Amino acid sequence: MRAIILPVALLVCASSAVIAAEGPQPMEGLWEIVVTPKGASEPERQLHVCVRDLSGDVFAHVEAGLDCAAPEWQQNGPRWQVVDRCTGPQGNVQRSGVFGGDFAYNFQGDLLTRRDGASRTLQVDGRRLSPCRDLQPGEIRIKGENGVNLNRAR
Repeated sequence: MRAIILPVALLVCASSAVIAAEGPQPMEGLWEIVVTPKGASEPERQLHVCVRDLSGDVFAHVEAGLDCAAPEWQQNGPRWQVVDRCTGPQGNVQRSGVFGGDFAYNFQGDLLTRRDGASRTLQVDGRRLSPCRDLQPGEIRIKGENGVNLNRAR
């Protein structure tokens, strides 16, 4: 399940307690995202994503098959809060998160997903590795999926 990509992988600044039309913007390049489910038996997931379109929705690649409204961003001091609402084959989904970091080279935070009374929290850690070389803008490689070795994708 591609349920955790850019929170998520992409964020940056504005002024305190203001709702932004778009959230923080990551620096262009190859980003490594590590997603660790909190309190769940799911394994940690690692992925690489090429970020070139800085105006794109942070959650665009988070979960396949969801139709989501534009996320709402709000800056609170050095942290960014985000909420979005989606619909999909399994019903309504609401995601909310709090992220911090410089967003040019790194960010970290928690993303809470609620679906039909069930919820799970994902710890998300993103860092910029280098310019994109082998990946196209928006392309994602997930460690272990189809034999992908992320060390070779740089």
